[in-house]
Amino acid sequence: MKKVFLFYFILTLPIAIFSQTKIKSFYFENDQSIPTPYSQNQLELFKQSLIKEEVVILEIYSYTDSLGSNSYNSVLAEKRLTYIATQLNLIDNSFIQLKPYGLTYKYDVKDFKSWRRVDIYYELLVYQDSVVTENQVEEVSPMNDYNPIDEAIKDALPFILNISFKEGTAKIELNSFVEIKKLADYLNTHPAARNIVIRGHVCCGNNMYISRNRAKAVYKELRKMGVEKSRLSYKGMSNKDPLVFPEKTNADRQKNRRVDIVFNTINL
Repeated sequence: MKKVFLFYFILTLPIAIFSQTKIKSFYFENDQSIPTPYSQNQLELFKQSLIKEEVVILEIYSYTDSLGSNSYNSVLAEKRLTYIATQLNLIDNSFIQLKPYGLTYKYDVKDFKSWRRVDIYYELLVYQDSVVTENQVEEVSPMNDYNPIDEAIKDALPFILNISFKEGTAKIELNSFVEIKKLADYLNTHPAARNIVIRGHVCCGNNMYISRNRAKAVYKELRKMGVEKSRLSYKGMSNKDPLVFPEKTNADRQKNRRVDIVFNTINL
């Protein structure tokens, strides 16, 4: 009888997956087109991540305050954008949107310094292994414990919930409850996370009422899912803390219309 030997060839390949879209901001002094010393240092660190191919840049926005003339602000916003893009070798990259915005009217913010900045929207590359055989593909991931909430906490950033509301209301869309449940599960398994602030934001104009009620709606759902009342609070931000300004497109408005979570006390 002939013996038949079956050989299985196994190949382990790294596969890149994308994390949640993040924002990195670099700040400028008044009338300056070169970032502050601290932001220059942060820019160098960001550049090193880019060289290592850990970062994929999506868009870059630059801003000024609204203290100068319209023409002056437009030129200054362009200079700030050009400086950052040049430092990152992105001037000739046609796949990345570069958008300068010099503010043309007074905007209701307490600190004009917050508008003297350049924002980079980017995604991190997270690698996981996959095992490939001749008859099947089986993913083996060392990132099973990866959680974007951990990443937001580590970087001291608000965690933006991927949820939506019925237009003009604080009624949560049905497809959003899965995201809230993920947050509740995280909080229920991380009791050290306390002093958690749920913040509601709106686009398109001042509406503190809707922003507060949206944050409150998420708060109520988390309470129903077992998160202790003493760990949570909520507040409306109206349109005072936009991610994108000015709002040019529906995509811009969607980014600003959000609920995020701020973790003030946690020990992972």
